[in-house]
Amino acid sequence: MSATRLPRNSRLVPILAMLAALALPRAAAAQLTYVVPGTHDTIQDAVDATAESPVIIMVVGGVHDAVALSDVTDVSIIGQGSPIILGAVGDAISLTNCTDVSVSGMLVTQPTGDGISVTDSVGTVIEKCATTLTGGAGLRVHDSPDLIVQRCEFIASGTDGMAIDGSETYGLIARNDVLGTGGITDGIVVDDARGITFDRNTVRAATRHGINLRTASHCRLVGNRVDIALVSGIRVDGNNNLVEKSRITDAGNRGIDVRGTGNVVTRNRIDNATSFGIYVDALALGNAFTFNAVIGGLLDGIRVDASGTTLTGNNVVGVARNGIVLAGVGLHIVERNAVSKALGDAMVITDGTSNSMLIANKVSKCDRGLVVSGDDTFISRMKGSGNLKQDFVDAADGTTVMASKFGVALIFE
Repeated sequence: MSATRLPRNSRLVPILAMLAALALPRAAAAQLTYVVPGTHDTIQDAVDATAESPVIIMVVGGVHDAVALSDVTDVSIIGQGSPIILGAVGDAISLTNCTDVSVSGMLVTQPTGDGISVTDSVGTVIEKCATTLTGGAGLRVHDSPDLIVQRCEFIASGTDGMAIDGSETYGLIARNDVLGTGGITDGIVVDDARGITFDRNTVRAATRHGINLRTASHCRLVGNRVDIALVSGIRVDGNNNLVEKSRITDAGNRGIDVRGTGNVVTRNRIDNATSFGIYVDALALGNAFTFNAVIGGLLDGIRVDASGTTLTGNNVVGVARNGIVLAGVGLHIVERNAVSKALGDAMVITDGTSNSMLIANKVSKCDRGLVVSGDDTFISRMKGSGNLKQDFVDAADGTTVMASKFGVALIFE
C-alpha cells in the first residue's frame, strides 16, 4: 500500500510558519514601576535597583535626598504631589552618561551645587521641574545631544539660570522661566553648542545678560522675552544664529548685542534700553537686522560699528539720541527703515564709513534727518520731513542722491 502524499503546497506550511515566527518582533521588556517611599525608601535606592529597563520611579510628596543617575537607560522619574529635594550637598539631581532618561515634576531647593546637571547623556527630558536658591546653576548641561527642557522654573540661582555647553549638545529649550541670577551671571548662557532651539522662554532680573549665545552657532531664539537684564537683553557672540520675535524690555545696557558673523535678527521688539537698542560690534561681519522695532532708550536706537551690515524694515521711535548710526569701515545696506521722534539725528553715517547704500528710508520729527560724514554714500528714494533743523546734512565726498524728497533745502557742510 503506497503512502499518502501531501499536496506539494502543504509541505511549505511548517517552513512558512517558522519564518513567520522569526519575523515577529521581540516582546518588549516589561515595564517596572517603583514608588518612593513605598517599594524603595529613597530615589537613589530605586535608581540603583534598575538593572532592567524601562523603569518608572514615582516620587510621592515630602522631602527627599539627592539622586545621581549614571550609565542608566530608559528611566523616568516622575514627581507626584510636589516632592522636594532639600539642601543637597553638591548637585541635587545629576545624570551622567545616561540614555533616554526623563525627570518631571521635581522641586529642588538650596543645594550647594547645581539644581539639575546633565553630562554626556543622550535623549534627556527635563519637564515641569523647579529649582530655587541653588549654589550653582539652576540647570547645567554638558555635551548632551537630543535634549528637551520645557516648562521648568529656575529661580534665584547662585550662578546662571541655565548653563548649556558642549559641541555635542543640541535640542529644544522651551517655555521655561528664569528669575534672578547670582553674582554677575546670565539667565541662559550657551557655549560651543550647535542647533539648539530656544522657544518662548522668559528671563527676568538677570545680573548680566538675559540670554547669552557666547560661542554658540546655528541656534534659533524664537519668541523669547527678557525683562531687566543688567547688561544686555540678548547677546550673540556666535555665528549663524537666528533671533526672532523676541521682546526685550529695560535692558541695563543694550537690548540686543551682536558680535558674531552671519546672524539674522528679525521681528524683535526692544523697549527702553539704557544704552543702544541694537548694537553691532566692530568685529561682527555680515549680519542682517530686519523688521525690528526699537522703542525709547537713552542712546542710539541702532548703532553699527561693524562692516557689511544689512538693515531692512526696522522702525526706531522716540530714542534720546540718534535713530540709526552707521560706523565701521562701511559697505552697509540700509533699506526701508523708518526713524521718528529721535531727540538727536535720525540717521548718521560717521566719518570713515564709506560705500554704504541707503534706499527708501523715511525719517521724521528728529533734530536733523540725515547726516552724512562718510564718503561715497549712495542715497535713493529717501524721504525726510518735519525735522527741526535740517532734513539732510552732507559733509562728505562722493555722495550720490537720487529720487529723494526732503522738506527743506539740502545743506552741504
